[in-house]
This record gives sequence, C-alpha cells and structure tokens, in this order.
Amino acid sequence: MKPIFWSVLLQWSRFGVSAFVFLTATRFLSLQEFGAFATAFAAIKLTQGFHKAGISETIVIKTTSTLRLNALFALASIFGIIFAGAYLTFATWFGIDRTFLPLAIIPVFLGISATSDGLLRK
Repeated sequence: MKPIFWSVLLQWSRFGVSAFVFLTATRFLSLQEFGAFATAFAAIKLTQGFHKAGISETIVIKTTSTLRLNALFALASIFGIIFAGAYLTFATWFGIDRTFLPLAIIPVFLGISATSDGLLRK
C-alpha cells in the first residue's frame, strides 16, 4: 500500500475517533455532564498538540536515525506520563468528576504513538 493511503487513514481515524467519542458522550451524558466532559477533554487535546506538532513533525521534517527515533520516543513517553500526572493533579484540585479521571491515560497513549505517527506520515 502507498504511504498516502496510510496518511489519509491516520488523519481520518484521528478525526473519526474524536467525533465518535463526542457523539457517544452526547448520547449518554446530560448537558451538564457533557459540558464537564468537554472541559476535561480540552486539557487532553492540548497535550495532543505537543505530541503531534513537537514530536511527529520533527520526524517528518528531519532525517531520522535510530538513535534519534529512540530519543524522541523516550521524550514523548516521558512527557505523556508528565502530562497525565499534571492532568490528574489539576483534575483533583478543580474537582473534576472522578468518572472523567480515566481520560488521564490518553496523554500516555499519545506519547507512545507519537513517533509511529511521524514515521507513518513521513
């Protein structure tokens, strides 16, 4: 398969998953709960920008050696864990409902997948 296929699939799956999550949330949550969910999810989406623009774009733009890929993977994973910890800390400080605390795992997944995302897009 051509790389353009994988790039299109990656982009559409990213948008599709977000749309599916939000549409599913609107089905099962009240308006007030959905507002809390959207607010909690906004912080997660901000960390996605770091991983996509910072890590993935570096791989797309720069020539990548195995050492650089390993370093970027480690950096993205460490920042994913840091972002998850910060999210949990702020969520408890601001009293975000504990049902939304599992969202904190998303930055970890974003960190783990950032280098693969960059390689697919390259």
